Amino acid sequence: GHLYFDENGNGTQEPSEADMPNVDVEITDVFGVVTTLVTDVNGDWSLVLPQGDAISNIDETDPDFPTGAAQTEGDDPTTTTIVTGQTFNEIDGFYETGTLTGHLYFDENGNATQEPSEADMSNVDVEITNSFSQVQTVTTDANGDWSIDLPQGDATSNIDETDPDFPTGAAQTEGTDPTTTAILSGQTFNEIDGFYETGTLTGHLYFDENGNGTQEPSEADMPNVDVEITDVFGVVTTLVTDVN
Repeated sequence: GHLYFDENGNGTQEPSEADMPNVDVEITDVFGVVTTLVTDVNGDWSLVLPQGDAISNIDETDPDFPTGAAQTEGDDPTTTTIVTGQTFNEIDGFYETGTLTGHLYFDENGNATQEPSEADMSNVDVEITNSFSQVQTVTTDANGDWSIDLPQGDATSNIDETDPDFPTGAAQTEGTDPTTTAILSGQTFNEIDGFYETGTLTGHLYFDENGNGTQEPSEADMPNVDVEITDVFGVVTTLVTDVN
């Protein structure tokens, strides 16, 4: 057998991709006899066996096996029917993965923290681009959560704000969108994104010279006047009328 690191996840060992040495492989022969081998510096192992079915099982708890790696070539465990005088070869490729998770919610009071009374945001698509520029789409579940296993390297998550279940015009209060995260093998990274729903308030001031309650074309706009806005949370913003 042969073990290697499939760094680009394509199921084939490229010249630049490393062999996987010092990993235990447990072989059970047709009589139930178990032998443990260790891959050599080239990631290879070999054993002479009696005829019949033999099972090879890579020890994924071995400290030299990459935690959380996903198999891209071969199967584990593998059953092979041994025939006299013949050689059978198993090739097993793995790429190292981490987990990226996320959570979306409605930040109704705009304080960038989800309160117990604030709802999760379900059924919203999130587009994930991995370190190989491959794009996958996940959807938030009933709890506003999403999760995906990814190869090592930079991954970018992008919330689909055109999704019909995403609140139109919502402003982000917690997190960033899009977000780039450096994925590391065997580790989990979490993103939390809070949004509160907004609308736009506009105004116009003018000199109603004839007092009829309507601005006539000849009546001037009123620039440079302060207008104080107090929102639902008591936050006060002062604006100034423009030249119009």
